[in-house]
Amino acid sequence: MINWWNLRGLFLLLFLAWLPFMLPTLNIKGVWVGGGVLREWVAGYFLLLLPYPQSLEYKSYFMGGDAFSEYVAVIPGLLIITLVILWVIYIAGTLTIMIQNWITKTNQNSLRKSLKR
Repeated sequence: MINWWNLRGLFLLLFLAWLPFMLPTLNIKGVWVGGGVLREWVAGYFLLLLPYPQSLEYKSYFMGGDAFSEYVAVIPGLLIITLVILWVIYIAGTLTIMIQNWITKTNQNSLRKSLKR
């Protein structure tokens, strides 16, 4: 029988999701790679969730600030991504626990029945 304690490694995915966004942005042979591109992508999609006046304020804060304000501005979008990943982990973990426990229980019942004969 397994429980959530056995699946604690899945929750590392929540922290691993933040790592690519925290990488610095580098220009390699004229192509921008790194966390800045990802932060800009998340900020663009987060702007779609906001009402128009707040989206203008968010855009000016994200585009007009330094690197630290860019990191701070992307946190709300990352929290939404983290919640989605948490829901997926919860559903997958619950299904895994239910199936694994059902298999174990079935095996134990069949072993009991065979020993009674």
